[in-house]
Amino acid sequence: MDKPILVDGIFLNMGGAVTIFNRLIDGMVEQGMDFVLLKDARCPKLTSEDGVPRVIVLEPSFIIRHKFYKEHRNDFSKVICMANMPPSVKLKVPVTTYFHNLTVLKIPSNFSFKRKMRFWVRRAALLLLCRNTNSWVVQTQNSEDTLRNAIPHTEHIYQYPIFCIPEEFADDGRNNREGFVFVGEYSYAKGHDELLEAWKILKARGRNPLLKLTVSQESEFLNKLPDEIATGLNIKNYGFLPYMQLPELYKSSKALIYPSRNESLGLGLIEAAVAGCDIISSDHPFTYSVCKPSGVFDPIDPSSIADAVCRYLDGEAGKSELTIYDKLEDFLFFIKKL
Repeated sequence: MDKPILVDGIFLNMGGAVTIFNRLIDGMVEQGMDFVLLKDARCPKLTSEDGVPRVIVLEPSFIIRHKFYKEHRNDFSKVICMANMPPSVKLKVPVTTYFHNLTVLKIPSNFSFKRKMRFWVRRAALLLLCRNTNSWVVQTQNSEDTLRNAIPHTEHIYQYPIFCIPEEFADDGRNNREGFVFVGEYSYAKGHDELLEAWKILKARGRNPLLKLTVSQESEFLNKLPDEIATGLNIKNYGFLPYMQLPELYKSSKALIYPSRNESLGLGLIEAAVAGCDIISSDHPFTYSVCKPSGVFDPIDPSSIADAVCRYLDGEAGKSELTIYDKLEDFLFFIKKL
């Protein structure tokens, strides 16, 4: 009897990584693939989980994961690690690792010492265990380049972006679009602070376009936003919006402005482009890995952001174009051929 595939989801519990994980499991169940799902105890129930042949739930611990691999090293035909980290044990079967957390390799300088230490430990573990995977899978050329720079002599890296944009996001051709939109919670790396400073510069220049935000988490940025709006800045914060309310927000906006400093994929870029928004984004590789933008800027320079907005308002930018596509079916075929 053939041995099953192991799909290792330990350390996956939130965000876009779980979305990728969910879609993969959907596809494997739909195609009737024989596999064992190793699931993080914190991970919410997956859409197709009831159809998985066998589910093993473990606490997110390197020690517990290591013990599992030692005890079951001969039980599987191949291993798919979905959470950046190869197995802690060298296996005799093909292993591929889906890598999507670029922060492990590019630790922001503004992180607290404690937070930097956590990521340094993860980076050290990754570099130590990298020899235990036969291949890597990433979502974009930017991710591939980052991984190659961090792990020299890495030969087998494949690009299989996985995402699913609901049909509700599709451009409906409306003409009454207004302003710029940036969907996402506040964090230093997302660039909200620089965006706010750019809007103050625009107002000083006599321009005050509408900016739509979706910040709900308590932060210094959110606390100061009402005072800035009171000065006349044309900013509207919608707070938290359920996911299926985002299509209307995108389709009521002319352009997405995206000041993030780094992304493994940049799902917001894809959602906005599908919804018919133009893209004005950071002049970084992750942007060009996903789309042909209407304009770019230096995300740490508010004046550069303001300049890009002015060029767009003055009609000096072309139409944006999405250049990335979902490759779940290709990834499933890749797994079968391992």
